[in-house]
Amino acid sequence: RNLMGQVDGTVNPGSDAEFDSLIWSTEAGWFEDGTTMVLRRLRMDLDGWDALDRSAMEDVIGRRLSDGAPLTGEREHDDPDFAALDGAGVSLIAPGAHIRVARGSGGAPTILRRGYNYDDSPDPSGASDLGLLFCSYQADIGAQFVPMQQRLADQDLLNTWVTPVGSAVFAILP
Repeated sequence: RNLMGQVDGTVNPGSDAEFDSLIWSTEAGWFEDGTTMVLRRLRMDLDGWDALDRSAMEDVIGRRLSDGAPLTGEREHDDPDFAALDGAGVSLIAPGAHIRVARGSGGAPTILRRGYNYDDSPDPSGASDLGLLFCSYQADIGAQFVPMQQRLADQDLLNTWVTPVGSAVFAILP
C-alpha cells in the first residue's frame, strides 16, 4: 500500500509475451532488448488527503480502499467497467478517476510500474516531505509513457493531492 492507503501497482503486464512486447525494445541496433525507466518523485499532501472521507478517496482513485478492487469489481485484479452507471445514471468510476485516466481508451496496461514510499520529513522549512517514488519501465517512452502521463497531467483528480517534484529517464541496456 502507498502512503494514501491505496493498493498500488495492481495492473501490470501479465503473460511473458505481453511483458516482453511492452517492456523490451525491438529497435534494431544497440538498444534492441533494452528498456527505458522513468523515475518520478511525487510529493503527497497527506493532510489534505486525510481530510477526505473514505468514499471520496475511493472515487478519486476508482478503487476500494479495503481490497484494491475497482469500484465496479469484486477483486483487486478485476477489470474496471468504465461504462457502469449507478441508478441515477452517474458513472460508477468518475471520469477523472485515476484508474480511468491512467488507462485511457486502451484496454491493456502499457507499462510495468512500481511505487516505493518515501519519507524525508521534515524538509528544511519543517514541513512534511513524503510521497511516492514511481518507477515505470517501457519499450518506448514516447508511445507508452508520454500519452499516459499527459492524460494524468490534464485530467487526474489525484493531482489535487500529488505534486511531481523530480523526474529522471534512464536507458537500460540489454
